[in-house]
Amino acid sequence: MLFLASFVFAQNFRAGLQFGTNMESTEGYAFTLGAHADSAILPSKGLFAGAQMDFSVDSVTWSSNPSVYLEWILPCRLFNTMSPFVKGNLGMFVLHEKADDLLLMSGLLASVSAGLNFEFNDTFYIEPALSFGYPFMWSFSVGAGWHFGTSKNAAKNKVAEETVTE
Repeated sequence: MLFLASFVFAQNFRAGLQFGTNMESTEGYAFTLGAHADSAILPSKGLFAGAQMDFSVDSVTWSSNPSVYLEWILPCRLFNTMSPFVKGNLGMFVLHEKADDLLLMSGLLASVSAGLNFEFNDTFYIEPALSFGYPFMWSFSVGAGWHFGTSKNAAKNKVAEETVTE
């Protein structure tokens, strides 16, 4: 609860939605939809800590996947709007059978992702990513959301200005 409350008072936080596909299914591919929110730990370095909730569904099962994550947007810019990022998730998964809403299994969720962060006007971002982990083997997702407060680039510019004035 304290972690979620920190987003309200954070000087720099982001929130958004993601969708994609993964192999977390007894039938093969599953569709994924979720929401995420994070706060900058080190805005000038592009390091964010956050929480996300994903739901995966296929023709036989559905699962809920709450997790926390660290995301590092690397300090190199490509074409002035995109930066590569890496992300690590740790959480749990709960797999249900659709027909009887029977709990099939639950356990640890762990993944590593890599992707690109596209920023538009320092307020809106899109992040396509490829992930590998357990229980889903691989996943491809696209997240999109908004910056609230100071954006990563504005924070970097502020640090640069302070360095020049000293």
